[in-house]
Amino acid sequence: MNQATSRQPETPESAKLAESLLRTMERGDATTLAAELNRVEGIWRQQACFSSKNAEQLELLSAVAGDLRQSVTRLRNRRSQHLEGVQVHLYLLRHLAYDPA
Repeated sequence: MNQATSRQPETPESAKLAESLLRTMERGDATTLAAELNRVEGIWRQQACFSSKNAEQLELLSAVAGDLRQSVTRLRNRRSQHLEGVQVHLYLLRHLAYDPA
């Protein structure tokens, strides 16, 4: 078997970022979560260097990150008693992280 046929497809950047964001959320550290949300949104701004499919997934991931940021802000400012939309965010992050095809 030659090297080209035995290689696994490379994990898209969007999947790596989604998995990293999930892990950060699981740890529950608000400071680290804020930094991770910044990182996700920053990479989306560099979308020109990604394939169109990966760019689309990064756009979705960036939207999830932005919405999560707003939910965290509302929670911190006591305008909400829970992290709004967290189930939908987790579903989308899991989908992007573990089923990126």
